[in-house]
Amino acid sequence: MHALKPAVSAALSTVLDGDETLQFAVIVVAVRYASGIGPSKMTTAVGSRLGRIGAVHGDATSPAAGIPAPPTPGIKASWLLATDRRVALASIFRQPGQGRPQPPQPLQARLYWEVPPAGIVRVEKRPRLQLMARFRLHFGDGSSAAFMTRRAGDVQNLRNALRPGSTPTS
Repeated sequence: MHALKPAVSAALSTVLDGDETLQFAVIVVAVRYASGIGPSKMTTAVGSRLGRIGAVHGDATSPAAGIPAPPTPGIKASWLLATDRRVALASIFRQPGQGRPQPPQPLQARLYWEVPPAGIVRVEKRPRLQLMARFRLHFGDGSSAAFMTRRAGDVQNLRNALRPGSTPTS
């Protein structure tokens, strides 16, 4: 596991309420970044709908379908955090300055989705997609959602954090 930078650690500590962080990874939520090309909103909506077909399995009330896009505009990468009390998605950002140049603002974090660790039954490693390692979280209700990360080792580390002592299942 790689170490968190102090500024990132400080930002996350404000939203984790004393949780013990077991594993983290910078990820891309695959279900939210497929989109159509073209000037019309309809093209974009159709592209987004098609992108979700393979990325999310489950009905509209499932944990997988409830994964939103990051709430911070312009941020496509998120942090997937596994703690002793939750598995969560967080965005980490710096508040833009207003007006004239100011010293850099401290990093801020915002959790925008979470489930209890017991709600995840399997972390499935998928074939790589170019430079990104792909994986899928399978939830207790049978739904699943796809994610990507730069480090293939993050998938195994996440699997180990959620099921200590387990061996790979796929």
